[in-house]
Parts: sequence; structure tokens; C-alpha cells
Amino acid sequence: MRSHRLLGAAPFALAAAFLTLGACDRNPRPASKSANEAGAPGAGAAAVPSEADAALIAAQLPTYPLQVCPISGETLGSHGEPFNLVHEGRLVRFCCDGCLDDFKKDPAAVFAKIDAAAAPPTAGS
Repeated sequence: MRSHRLLGAAPFALAAAFLTLGACDRNPRPASKSANEAGAPGAGAAAVPSEADAALIAAQLPTYPLQVCPISGETLGSHGEPFNLVHEGRLVRFCCDGCLDDFKKDPAAVFAKIDAAAAPPTAGS
């Protein structure tokens, strides 16, 4: 009888393990949704974009080419609302604001990923 109960719990344990796979390990700060350079989050504080940044986000969002975080590769929205950042007048979207520190290490590499995704396909590809 006891082994029967254990087998009944196996699907739930398997589902819980599956749901945790692929989670961003960059310790997202929960309350943040968007920020500009000056208002980048720190210590979990919620960041609100300036009016100018909010306008840039609204203008660039419809043509933003990535559906995944350029840092973690996670699907945007998989950890709640994506984190939007305006850096040097350009929108960058992350799965969470925990990816911001890695972005700051090499913004050019992230913009290269965004630009590559936005580029039209070349002949023969």
C-alpha cells in the first residue's frame, strides 16, 4: 500500500522538476518591470522609466526582433513581465532584471544579437 502512494506522487514530483528546468538563475528582483540607465534597479527597488524612455519603449517594442532574453536565452515573459531597458536610445528586453548585470559587462555583444535577429535573411539561408 505504501509503494502505491509513492507512485501516485511521482507525476507531481516530475512536473515540479520540469517546471524548474530552464529557470533563469540570475536572481531576478521581483518588483522591477522597466528602467532607464539612471533608474536601473538596485536592491529590488521598482524602477519606472522616464517619460522619454517610456516613449522609446512604446515606439521600439512593436519591431523588437527577439522573443528570448539576449542574456539567458529564456523566453520573454517566462518569468513574468519582461524587463525593458533603454540603453543609448535603444530598447533591450530581458526575461528578468537579474540579467541586467551581465548586460552591463558587454552591451555591444547584446546589441550584436539584437541586430543579427533584426537583419533580413541573406540569400541561401
